[in-house]
Amino acid sequence: LLSDMDAPVVDVLDAEHVHFERLTIEGSLGDGIRIRGGRDNKVLGCTIRNVAKYGVRIEGGKDHVVRSCDLHSLGAGGVWLSGGDANARPRIPAGHHVVNCDIHHFGEIERVYAPGVNVGFRGGGGGSALVDAVGMYVAHNEIHHGPHAGVLFNGFDNVFEYNEVFHFALISNDMGAFYSYAKEGGIGNNTFRYNFMHSSPEGDGI
Repeated sequence: LLSDMDAPVVDVLDAEHVHFERLTIEGSLGDGIRIRGGRDNKVLGCTIRNVAKYGVRIEGGKDHVVRSCDLHSLGAGGVWLSGGDANARPRIPAGHHVVNCDIHHFGEIERVYAPGVNVGFRGGGGGSALVDAVGMYVAHNEIHHGPHAGVLFNGFDNVFEYNEVFHFALISNDMGAFYSYAKEGGIGNNTFRYNFMHSSPEGDGI
């Protein structure tokens, strides 16, 4: 499979209530699906593979969902999430969900900082900028066979539960199933419960 297109296969800008169901998305030097702004867009039961960047990239907006998808053979990570406002009082959540997905064999080109799920940790693929990630929900996913971290996280009020993360850190150590590094005051109130992290001798848990 050869591609000379560096744009996402699907690019959604400021749309609302658009659902992508049971599609196979592949064949780009960019992301599989990119959603920017908008509200309540959903990727449901899709297979996303053979793209050079992220399977699904969500930038801002509110209440977007990636559910019951199979994401694999990815040059960078599985799902990248940003959104919400960490500086508002009270903080404003984005409310994005990544639920019941099988995310595996990712980071095949970008071997570090391109995890199964990236919750605002970096600009993507090793970039240094942290972005707001408030109120994300990552649950009931299998994340496995990756070279570096299973999940990178930053921001506030995020929940990670009932995920199985294994066979991560296959080419790197000093890394976790869940990993973060943030400046003081830049992260907090994140919840981890009922996650199963195993079979990764070079990796830590959280």
